Amino acid sequence: MLRAAARPAIGVIGLLAGPAPEGRARVRTFEGRAHIAMRGLDGGVKATAAAKAVQQRLKELSGVRWAAVNAILGIVVVATEGEADEETLQALIDVVEAVEEAHGAGGALPSHPVSPEPARRAAWSLAAQAAALPFAVAGRLVGMTPLPVELASVITIIDTQPRLRRLVENAVGKRNAGLVIAGLNAAAQASSGGFLGLSVDAVRHALSTAELGAHRTAWSNAEPDLAGAAHHAGAAWEEPPPRETPLRAGPVEQYADRAALVAAAAFAGALAVTRRPGSALSAALAAIPKAPGLAREGFSATLGGALAHSGTIVQDRQALRRLDRIDVAVLDSSALTTGSYVLADLVALDEDAPGGRLAATAHRLFDPGRPDRVSRDGDWALGPVGQLGLRGRTGAGARTRLERD
Repeated sequence: MLRAAARPAIGVIGLLAGPAPEGRARVRTFEGRAHIAMRGLDGGVKATAAAKAVQQRLKELSGVRWAAVNAILGIVVVATEGEADEETLQALIDVVEAVEEAHGAGGALPSHPVSPEPARRAAWSLAAQAAALPFAVAGRLVGMTPLPVELASVITIIDTQPRLRRLVENAVGKRNAGLVIAGLNAAAQASSGGFLGLSVDAVRHALSTAELGAHRTAWSNAEPDLAGAAHHAGAAWEEPPPRETPLRAGPVEQYADRAALVAAAAFAGALAVTRRPGSALSAALAAIPKAPGLAREGFSATLGGALAHSGTIVQDRQALRRLDRIDVAVLDSSALTTGSYVLADLVALDEDAPGGRLAATAHRLFDPGRPDRVSRDGDWALGPVGQLGLRGRTGAGARTRLERD
C-alpha cells in the first residue's frame, strides 16, 4: 500500500531530474524500434529531400531492418535486429544529424509524444507551488508578509489575461511560459501569505502532471500498433487546411475580456473615491477571471487523463481546452454504424404462432447486406410488404396490418 501511495511522488521526483543531452534526448526506444526526432521535416522541397536521404542512409546501416519517416510527428522510426545498444543508437543519431546539417535544417527538436519534457515542466510547476506553500503558511501565522497581496496578484492577472500571457510567451517561448509564470506566482504568493492560491494552483499542476503521465503511458502501449511496421510508421507531411474563419474566442476568453474592462472601471472608480491606490487595486482584483480558467483546465486535464487510461490517444491536448467553443457537432453516420441493417421489432400477425420459431426464422432469412431482397424457405417468405405478393382477402388484411404496425 505504501509503495502504491508513493508511486506518484516517485514519478514526480523522476520527472524533476535533469534532461538528457540533446543527442540521447532525441531518441525514444521501444521493442526493437528507435524513434529519432529530426528537424526539417515540416513541409517543402527540402523536407522531402531530407526525408528520402535519411531513410536511404539509415537502411544502409548494419542491423537496420527498415526505416520510415513520420513527418507529422517529426521523427524517423528505425527497426533494428533486436534491441539496439548504445553504439547502434549513436550511429543512428549520427546519420540523422548529418542529414540535418546537409539540408540546412535548424530550430528546436520536435517533441515526441512520449517526451518527458512537458510533464517535467508541469512537475517543476507543481514543485514550485508545494515548496512555497510552507513559507506562505508561516508568513500568515507570524504576520510577516513582505509583499502586499495586491502586488502578488499581478502574476495571477498575467496568467488569466490571454493578451498579457501572450506577451510572456513571446518573451520566453510558449513551452516555457507556464513554468516561468508558475515560478513567479509561487514566489509572490509565498511572500504575501497566499496559501489558498498556492493550494489551488498545486492541484491544477498536479492534474496536469497526471494527465501528461497518462498520455505518455497510453502512447507507449499503443506504439506497437502505431509504428510496428514500416507502412504504419511512415507519414508524409500535409499542410493543415486554412480555416475559413478565425477561431473565435471561447467563453473563458470572452469573460476575461469583459472582466478586464470591469477591473479597469473598478480601479478608476475606487481610486476616484478613496484616493488610495491599494484600495483601488483590491477592487480591480475582485474581477480577475481565475475561477473559469481553473475550472476548464481541471475538466480538460481530468478528461484527458480518463481518455488516456482508456487507451485513447489525444495528439493535441489543447484540443480538449477548446471544447467549450463547440456549438454544433456533426457526426459521420458511417463511423457510428456497422454499415449493415439489423432486425428490430418483430410483429406476429398470427397471435398463435410460436414467437421463438418466428424470430429464429426471421433472423435466418434476413440478409443484412440486402434488406430489400425477398428470402424464401418453404412456406416462409421475408421481404418488403410490396414484394411479398400478398393476395386475396387474407393477404389484403395481412398487408394492412403490416403497414399499420
